[in-house]
Amino acid sequence: MNTIKRIKWHHSIEKRLVIIFVFAMTLMFGIMTSISMYAAHNEKKEQEEKLVGKYLFIGLNLLGARVDSVAEMAKDYGYWNETFDFINTPNRNFVENSLDSDSIKTRLLNGVIIHNNAGKALYRISSYDYITDSQLWSLFTDINGIESGVVQRGVVFLQGRILVYVSQPVSDNSGSMLSNGRITLLREMTQRTLDEISSDLGESFSLINMHQPDAIERMAFGTDWRVEKSEILYTEKTLEATYSIFFSDQSRLPILAELVIERSPFSIASQWRLLIPEFILLIVLSGVLVVVLRATVTKPIKRLIAWLNQVNGSELAEDLRPYEYSQYGEISVLSNKFSEIYNNLYQQHQFSQLLLYSISDFIFTVDSKGKIDYCNPAAAEWLRIDSKELYCQDFELLFASVDENSPSVANWLYRALETLSEFSGQVNIRKLSEPNKTFLVEVQVSPILYRDTEQKGAMIILRLQK
Repeated sequence: MNTIKRIKWHHSIEKRLVIIFVFAMTLMFGIMTSISMYAAHNEKKEQEEKLVGKYLFIGLNLLGARVDSVAEMAKDYGYWNETFDFINTPNRNFVENSLDSDSIKTRLLNGVIIHNNAGKALYRISSYDYITDSQLWSLFTDINGIESGVVQRGVVFLQGRILVYVSQPVSDNSGSMLSNGRITLLREMTQRTLDEISSDLGESFSLINMHQPDAIERMAFGTDWRVEKSEILYTEKTLEATYSIFFSDQSRLPILAELVIERSPFSIASQWRLLIPEFILLIVLSGVLVVVLRATVTKPIKRLIAWLNQVNGSELAEDLRPYEYSQYGEISVLSNKFSEIYNNLYQQHQFSQLLLYSISDFIFTVDSKGKIDYCNPAAAEWLRIDSKELYCQDFELLFASVDENSPSVANWLYRALETLSEFSGQVNIRKLSEPNKTFLVEVQVSPILYRDTEQKGAMIILRLQK
């Protein structure tokens, strides 16, 4: 019996268990880290969306302040005796002193129109050319449709431009007299206005006109309105959010509010500093695992190997004693069971050897490739070859068939290996050691299987016929 070699660490179960543990811990660490980073990234996005919502609220309020300034101006003109008197008696002095082109430019207005209660436009002026001016005032021919005494706010879409307007009933300074008409002021939301809002906000704020470039339309604002997120695009350095604006009656205003804010990119590298304690813990746990494995598994196995190496095959059945390193552990149970099984196998081996020595038939076993892995003493003696020299030799080289019309022993062997069936018969053969002498033998070839399906080899029995 060969002595069991000492197990080196790179071949041991300890190494495999440590590798499995480290791999499992690393995998778990990677999964948890990925989940944490994914959650942190989503949390950052949620915080940025909330921040965008706050900036949008402020931006719309700043935009509303521009509309409110127009409303305050319209109120000043509406509750003014000069405007009231102008509607009753139109005159050039009022226009030249208060509403000429220089005056509306100073007040950052783009248009003014005054109507009487009959709906007639008594005066109008804008900062646009003749054609655009005509298109603008064509939207205010139905001013009588506005309920008397109501201040109306709205928006005008004029060939790609966006203008807000406020239509104010006109009364005297005290506001006690009945309205005799309306004054409507218009201000374009130019890029300069949006740049001012962006400057106050600290982020880029803009309005996108969704109408066709040549569209001309007037829409009155409702009492309530709301915004709804349309799209958010994340880039490395910015977040671009687009919102739709709806009135209380669910009508959608053809204007999108767009907000672009700067964002700090999510850096995975900055997160690794937080993972240093986990790396250290992984290393410490691996070291603890090695210590525990060596104390509970590796050391008992090494002592079991040393115990097995104390005896050789000839003494094993008599001298092997129960292993007493651990009376209740798995290693102790394994060693006791090993002793019991080995003793039984040793006895069976001794009996088999005696039985094979007493059999006069020539018995060979071959592997699945037809190479000899065993022959009994009678076969080795008959062939006059040492059994050790036959090991791993091709069986078909030992014998030659004399009868050309009869299958050879090797032929039966390969048929048995391929078909997993048993073959038998008689044949005249010559053996390698005595090529000039012929022997009549009875041949029996039986396949040897693992689990009834896997091919292991075959057993050949030769019996001399007298």
